[in-house]
Amino acid sequence: MEDVKFLMKEAAGLLDVEPHTLRYWEEELEWNFSRNELGHRYFTRDDIRVLTCVKELKKQGFQLKAIKLLLSEIKSDKDYDLQKVLKLKEVLVEDTKKEVKKVPADPNVVKFNEIMSQIMEQTLREHDEEMIENVTAKVTEGVVKEVDFLLREREEKEEERYRMLDETMREIQKARQQVAAAEVEVKEEKKGFFRKKKKNK
Repeated sequence: MEDVKFLMKEAAGLLDVEPHTLRYWEEELEWNFSRNELGHRYFTRDDIRVLTCVKELKKQGFQLKAIKLLLSEIKSDKDYDLQKVLKLKEVLVEDTKKEVKKVPADPNVVKFNEIMSQIMEQTLREHDEEMIENVTAKVTEGVVKEVDFLLREREEKEEERYRMLDETMREIQKARQQVAAAEVEVKEEKKGFFRKKKKNK
């Protein structure tokens, strides 16, 4: 029976990862995924099994370089036991911690660390006040600039508002003058009209 083939998007969905993650794993693990006649990557059930192991090892803190070393073994062993690898990692980490504790500290290194700590403390104490002054000055300067900018912006807006108000008032005055002139004309015309009527009588 022919094995089912999953395209990239389907495989990513099964593994609950993004397609770009699979492309990245392909590159880092130097594992050329199979491709169909159109050049699209596809994955078999066995590929999904191996990629599930890769994902689990990544989740447990393994780097892809380390997983790459285990890849051929994972691919060849259908019943690959990840728990053995994880237990082996724990044992190696514990052994490394024990070895580090066993190594006696070099007195010269200890003395050097003490001297460096003292120098750092003294330097920090000396420069604390200077740093505080510098930071305060910069913050104050920044705040002053920001306040100045905001005040200028407010003044500009107020000036614009007054300019528009002035224009509106001039337009209203002009309109009133035109209305008054029109009223005078109408009155004049009425007077003239009535004078003509009186003369005609």
